Amino acid sequence: TQLVHETHIAENKIECVQCHLQIQHKIQRVNRESELECSTCHKGSHQEQVALFTGQVDGVDASPSPMFVAGLDCAGCHVFHDEAQADELAEAQSCESCHGTGYDRLLDQWQDGARENLGEFRRTVRTVEERTRRATGAQLEVAGPAVEEARRILHVLEIGKPVHNVGFYDQLIRVGY
Repeated sequence: TQLVHETHIAENKIECVQCHLQIQHKIQRVNRESELECSTCHKGSHQEQVALFTGQVDGVDASPSPMFVAGLDCAGCHVFHDEAQADELAEAQSCESCHGTGYDRLLDQWQDGARENLGEFRRTVRTVEERTRRATGAQLEVAGPAVEEARRILHVLEIGKPVHNVGFYDQLIRVGY
């Protein structure tokens, strides 16, 4: 937090209330009904990341990330900002600062597994899309909506990234099949 405060407050003269709703040096609880809002500083909606983090995708049983349930917001992990990059990715230190040294290896394993599962799901969706193009009549009426749902889920997964909610990410792949 020292680097974050030095960069934002000392170097860039940003007021505390621009990031903190209440001036408290602790994890801030977020309300599930409220929208996570990072656009004060960062342009772009990050809808897919928020959908995974909050565990809310239309038509799928809700399953929020344990980090969301614990009250973290986006800034809880995305605290290593570099002036050269507007949308900084969270780094392994973000996990290790709360979970301890070595947690980054678990994160790597999750991400590797998720990439492999996503690749297989993507190939399956493409194969079904190709077959659906040849479908007619009743086949198309059944297959068309299912393919659209799989595409929608694939989009959330590709953009949203598994780290935002590994369990829900896996759940979405199962629903997509």
